[in-house]
Amino acid sequence: MARGQGCTAEQTAAPRGGSGAATVTLQTTRGPVEVNPARIDEAAVQAYRNGQCVALALALHEARDWPVYCLLARPGDLAWEERMNADGLDPAAEPNWFYDFAHALVQTDGGSLVDIDTYCGFEDYLDGAAYDYGCAALVEIDPQALRAAYEQARADGHTAPALDHELAARFAATLLAELGL
Repeated sequence: MARGQGCTAEQTAAPRGGSGAATVTLQTTRGPVEVNPARIDEAAVQAYRNGQCVALALALHEARDWPVYCLLARPGDLAWEERMNADGLDPAAEPNWFYDFAHALVQTDGGSLVDIDTYCGFEDYLDGAAYDYGCAALVEIDPQALRAAYEQARADGHTAPALDHELAARFAATLLAELGL
């Protein structure tokens, strides 16, 4: 999903934050990225949009006990999209569901979706995802099932970086503070 796709400018988190902590290297699906956990900037967006989103979603869940959602995408398969958007579906029960995985994020108590650069409503986010991917679904998933599926996909050779949970927790704290959540 493009930065802020489907959300209004007011609903999309812009790069912000002070200098604070020193930069550290974070592995992503597109290679290493230098990030500063005291700043939500383009480097942080690149990292948490390219492989580290699972770590951030889990950190936000741990900080606020918000439910975790997966954005799943399978371009051109409308029957799949309809089935995946059905109420009560457990994505972890679907065969090979992780290979349709596109992104992880959380839903606040107020119903907004939050990730590294998005803070908007469920439908706005899903509309943007459908625009980007063709067919998309947002489904709630047990955080431990997501963690296990991610690690299994890595073990199976899926190109996914090792998750940095400690750094994600620091970014989660920065993001929550900046959004006033």
